[in-house]
Amino acid sequence: MHLLFGLVTCVLCFKIVDTFLQCTASTQSVKNVLHCPKNETEWTTAKTLKGCGTIQQNCSEFESLEYHCVPTEDEDVYVDLCAFPIMSHGGFCTEWNTGGETLQPSGNRSCTASSNPCPNSYLSNETYNYHICYKTNITEHSQMHGSNSTIRLQTRAILPMVLGVTISFLRFRYRR
Repeated sequence: MHLLFGLVTCVLCFKIVDTFLQCTASTQSVKNVLHCPKNETEWTTAKTLKGCGTIQQNCSEFESLEYHCVPTEDEDVYVDLCAFPIMSHGGFCTEWNTGGETLQPSGNRSCTASSNPCPNSYLSNETYNYHICYKTNITEHSQMHGSNSTIRLQTRAILPMVLGVTISFLRFRYRR
C-alpha cells in the first residue's frame, strides 16, 4: 500500500513540477552548434534537418514547435532547438536562457543599430534575418565546453522522483 502511495505521489509531483517548467519537447531538442544559419537557404536546410514539425508534444494544441538557432544568454554557445516562437520586443536579439530553459529577448543585445536593423517587435524564429544577433564572442572552444543543459534536464527528471520517495518515506515513518 505504501509503495502504491509512493508511486502515485511521485507521478503527481512530476506532473506538478512539469506544469511549471517549460515544454520538455522543446528543452530536449536543445543542441550546441558551431554556428547558426546565415541566410534563408541555410535556415530552411537546418529547419528541415531538425524536423521540429515532427516532434510529438503535448504542451500546446494551438501552436507547433518551430526551428530556432540563437546564442545563449551568456553568449558562450549557439544552440539550435525547437520551440514555440516568442515575440521579441524592444529591438533586442533573441537568446536561449539555459537556466530558465526558455527563449527570451536579450535585454542587452540590441539589434536596431546595424545596417539591417530588426524591427521593434519580431518573431523569434525570424532571428536569422538580423546578423548582428550572431556577432558574439563564441569560439569553437566554447562550443565544445559550453552549456550544461543536459545536466539540468537530468536533474529536472530526477527531482519529482526524489520528492515522491521522500514524501512516502516521511508518511510511512510518522504513521508508526
